[in-house]
Amino acid sequence: MTLRYAQPAAQASKSGSQARSGNEGVLVVDTGAGGLSTLIRGSGPPLVLLHGLTANRTFWDPVIPLLVGRHTIVAPDLLGRGRSYPAPGTDYSMLSERDRLLALIRGLRLERPLIVGHSHGASLALVVAGAPIVGRHRPAGLLLLSPVTPWTRRPRLVPVLTARVVRPIVVPVARSFRRPLTRYVLERRVLADGRKPSADLVDSFSSAYATREGVETLLDVLQDWSPSDLTEWMTRPTVPVRMLAGDEDRRISSAHTRRLARRLGAPLRFVPKAGHGLTLDAASEVAREIEKLREEIRS
Repeated sequence: MTLRYAQPAAQASKSGSQARSGNEGVLVVDTGAGGLSTLIRGSGPPLVLLHGLTANRTFWDPVIPLLVGRHTIVAPDLLGRGRSYPAPGTDYSMLSERDRLLALIRGLRLERPLIVGHSHGASLALVVAGAPIVGRHRPAGLLLLSPVTPWTRRPRLVPVLTARVVRPIVVPVARSFRRPLTRYVLERRVLADGRKPSADLVDSFSSAYATREGVETLLDVLQDWSPSDLTEWMTRPTVPVRMLAGDEDRRISSAHTRRLARRLGAPLRFVPKAGHGLTLDAASEVAREIEKLREEIRS
């Protein structure tokens, strides 16, 4: 396992122990298929934050300041997203994404991390918790935000847009119109009804698709995404699990969310006037739920 610094970290040690010592910086953790660019902030018990399918770690920016005084924040860009650049031919299946996250947890020597996942990141949290992990690296608990479920349908356009024969058309169009397309998705699928995304938010989500390679990677991620694969991990986890969703979520149906909560035996709460992007609509509610889970684990 190789760790290298993407930017200076205060009093950092290249052993990876800074994930427990209150230092701060950005580490790149080599997974064999590329490096996971990972923000490390704060001190205290480790808290791993996993963003959604096509997002990046900036999704957690509204929540991190509310948590950093009580937790060591570990927020990676999933491979192929944000600043985590993949090797050619990278696989983005659920199992491959899980294995890269296990490499991250082991590489940073995280002991009993609390894992918070949003959307696809919530699926990955479940899969990580179901892996045969023993000892100090085993997750202490999970918080699933607006989780993708085994019954979530892939958008009908995905197989069309990701087909090799149409990519020469899709790639330049996506590059040229990345900002209006991102704004449309945020308004119609992520934020609560009536809320408009800021220019900074649009830029943070669309900047990765300014290059041909970035769009090609996005299409590869979408092509390998299969929510039904989550069915294999529908047994109740052996660690505490909580769920939080927005009552105006236009991406994941409330019926599917309730069904998943019943299967997992997890308490579920809906946040009023919040959409799919819970950290963007209700950051304080997310932070509150994390603290509830931490107290449950302590007791």
